[in-house]
Amino acid sequence: MLAERPDGSRRWGADGNVVARPATPESERKRRSRAHRSRGNGLQVLVEDLPGWCLVILIVAAPWAYGTTFPETKEWLAKALCWLGGLFAISVLMRGRWLRISWVSVGLSLLILAYGWWMTWNAKLIYDAAVYYFHPVSQPVPSWPGSVDQNTSWNQMVLISGLFCAFCVASDLSTRDRWRRRFWWVLSLTGLSIVILGLMQRFSDASGIFWRTDLDCGKTFFATYRYHANAGSF
Repeated sequence: MLAERPDGSRRWGADGNVVARPATPESERKRRSRAHRSRGNGLQVLVEDLPGWCLVILIVAAPWAYGTTFPETKEWLAKALCWLGGLFAISVLMRGRWLRISWVSVGLSLLILAYGWWMTWNAKLIYDAAVYYFHPVSQPVPSWPGSVDQNTSWNQMVLISGLFCAFCVASDLSTRDRWRRRFWWVLSLTGLSIVILGLMQRFSDASGIFWRTDLDCGKTFFATYRYHANAGSF
């Protein structure tokens, strides 16, 4: 008759049968340690992958939100990308490992962002759309270059900063083959869906995006984009 430990574990004897092996405090500690590491690895994977899944959602949603070319959708995308950057920063701190990105890419990104935000902070003028006039503002450093319109520069730099956040997330996760395949599949299928929508609109002689007539999209729209070249670029 085969013997068995109270906790269900067994081992093979010299005669090929399973014989009992008494439980010891050390073996119990090892078992608990393995279970703890397993739970820890699952949490670590979740922490590392969460920014990637958020980026996947944005990759799918951005083209369908009217190509994020309308002011409202463009603002939404900029804020969402910045939130993604914050989430990614928390993920990097929690996983206890630095970015898997080339230092050249990181350095150039920071240089571009620093230059853009400097120009925004040191702006010379602010445009007033109500009176079509550029109002002068007091420059912090008058002898240095600055933006012509501070408000527009601010909005653009928020978007550009968010795009650099997305670049960091994609670059870091794409060092793993699993995420490279995911990004390629998401981009390909999303692009295919945009093409199908655009062709359906053309064949049905749609008067606007999503067959709407109340949108300012003219005759150059394709799929969800107001200008067909933007859709082609995507």
